[in-house]
Formats: sequence, structure tokens, C-alpha cells
Amino acid sequence: MKLDDFPAEIQPYLVPQPSGTYLYRCISCGAEYGVEKLLYTCPQCRSVLLIKDMDWQRLKHIPGTMWRKIFDYRGMLTLPAVRGIYRFHELLGSIIPLDSVIYLGEGHTPVVAGNERLSRWAGLPFYFKNDGQNPSASFKDRGMASAFSYLKQLI
Repeated sequence: MKLDDFPAEIQPYLVPQPSGTYLYRCISCGAEYGVEKLLYTCPQCRSVLLIKDMDWQRLKHIPGTMWRKIFDYRGMLTLPAVRGIYRFHELLGSIIPLDSVIYLGEGHTPVVAGNERLSRWAGLPFYFKNDGQNPSASFKDRGMASAFSYLKQLI
């Protein structure tokens, strides 16, 4: 499909653009660092770093029902950068330009319903994501696709 074939209200959002302000934040000491340099652990205390989107509130300007439509329609594009997990670009690593996204064939794994007992315990229908069907048979494919895309952007 061509972009013009999609609903007019969806078109501006189909091909995501880099956005957001990200930083590393240490889970132990709270130190913060820019993401323009690759860090594995906190330089101050050697603990684990999380990547935080400081502008995450911008995502609230679009209602959840509209995000659902955007992601559904984006899945119809033939653009490789949004075929896998980066279909949800704004939620994963929106500072990464699409030309840096590496698609490994990750994602597209089935959602399997949990049994009735588990759903009762959870208080709502419960589902599992079967990541054993990813290219390496592991949930780690999603993380590696993000890591490789981030590295490609840095280089």
C-alpha cells in the first residue's frame, strides 16, 4: 500500500520520526548520563543502567485508541524498519532513526491463552507471548534488535 491509501488521520504517524530526550539512569545511585555514548554499567557505582525517555508525556497527546490504529496500520507497511518490534517505535527507542533500525525477523510470535485457573488467579484473561518462535528461539531477539539498532545509530 502507498501512504496515500491509508486513512488521512493516520498518515502523519505511519513513518515514525526520531523524537524524545533519552538518558541513562542508574538504578542504584541515581546518576544520569547522556545516551550519545554507549555505556554498559554506571561509571560511578558499576550498577545497572536504565534508559529513560524524559519526554514520555508527549505520547499522551495521542489517545490509546489512536495509537492502536497507528500500530495496526503501520504493520501493513512494507518498510523493513517497522516490520518487527520497531512497529512500536515511539515506545521502544524513538531517538533511533529508521535508517538505523536493524530488523532481525523478531516479533510476530503468537499470543497463547493461559489456562482458566491462571486467568482466575490473575483476575483477567491471561496470555503468554511465545518467543520460542523468534529466529534464535529466544525472547532476547527483541533486545538484540534494539541493541544493534542503537549501535548502528551511534557509529
